[in-house]
Amino acid sequence: MPKIRSLVEVFRDFTLAWEGYVREICVLLGVSMNEGMALSYLTQGGAVSAKELAAALHFTTGATTTLVDRLVQRDLVERRPHPTDRRVSLVALTANAAQELAEGRSWLAAALLEIPDDHKAETVRALSEVTATLTSLAGRLSVENRQRAGAPAHRESLTSPD
Repeated sequence: MPKIRSLVEVFRDFTLAWEGYVREICVLLGVSMNEGMALSYLTQGGAVSAKELAAALHFTTGATTTLVDRLVQRDLVERRPHPTDRRVSLVALTANAAQELAEGRSWLAAALLEIPDDHKAETVRALSEVTATLTSLAGRLSVENRQRAGAPAHRESLTSPD
C-alpha cells in the first residue's frame, strides 16, 4: 500500500498536469483561467443566472458581470431571457464555445483512452472517491473560513475574477 506521502505527491503531480491541460485550453480559447472556470461550469450545469454563476465560482456578482461581459464579447457566452422570470437573464454557452470546448474534451478523451482497459474501472473508482472527498473537504473549509472571517457561510469569497 502506498504511503500517504507518495499519494500526496502523485496527486500533486496529477493536479499540476490537469492545471496545465486547463491552462492550454484557456489559451486556445483566448480566456483567463477564471473565465475558463466559468465556461467549465456552464458546460456542466447548462444555462444559469449570473447570480448562480457568481455563487458557484465564489466571485462577487459585479465581478461576474464583468467576466460575463468579456465572454459575450468573445462570442463564448450569451445572455438569454429567463423562461419564467423577466427580471433574470440566463448565461449560456454559445454554439461556438460548445464546439471549441468539445474539441478540448475530445483531446482529454483520447488521452484517457491510453489507460489500459484493465485499469479503467479502478481509475474511475479512485478518481470518484478523490472527487467526493475533496468536494466534502472544500465545503467544510469554506464554512470554517467564513466563520473565521465572521462572514455568513454563503457569502461570496472572491471579489475579482482575474
